[in-house]
Amino acid sequence: MRRTVGCCRHVADPDGVLPMTTVCTWTGNHGRVVLTLHAGGLLVKSEKSVDRLHVLGDRGHAVDCSMIAEALSLGAETLEIREDGGAYVWRAELAPLLAKSKVVALAGVRRWALYLEHFTLTKGEAPDWYIDAQARKKIAERRESAGAGNEQLPLFDDSAFRRLRFES
Repeated sequence: MRRTVGCCRHVADPDGVLPMTTVCTWTGNHGRVVLTLHAGGLLVKSEKSVDRLHVLGDRGHAVDCSMIAEALSLGAETLEIREDGGAYVWRAELAPLLAKSKVVALAGVRRWALYLEHFTLTKGEAPDWYIDAQARKKIAERRESAGAGNEQLPLFDDSAFRRLRFES
């Protein structure tokens, strides 16, 4: 992969008329820009929804580990995947996203496999699998929060709790 630094720099514009300032761009094998880091820590990846990875059940994309590592060193905080020219926009904070993702070797290159269910869909119509994944996530969070009180009980002396149980 080729990397170009400092292309497309724009003057800071307080009115917000000019595009975001580009800090760094990464290009693919054919010279097409695949990843752009903007000022403010926004890392933007352009993709097509038909190019979602089959190994992820057509529900995710992959980004080269070297690109992510370099972007993190340059201050990237948020990853935004724009599919189909911006028809779908997926956004996630990088640190928690990478904690939920795994590294796979695709075509001999180490890449982060990123499931779109870990992103927030900010533009576009949510696919059925995304709605189902969000519902499962809410159920799991409810179970976690409901079980939290029971898990803390052994941390304290439970003799008062047992006494109350028998006195009632």
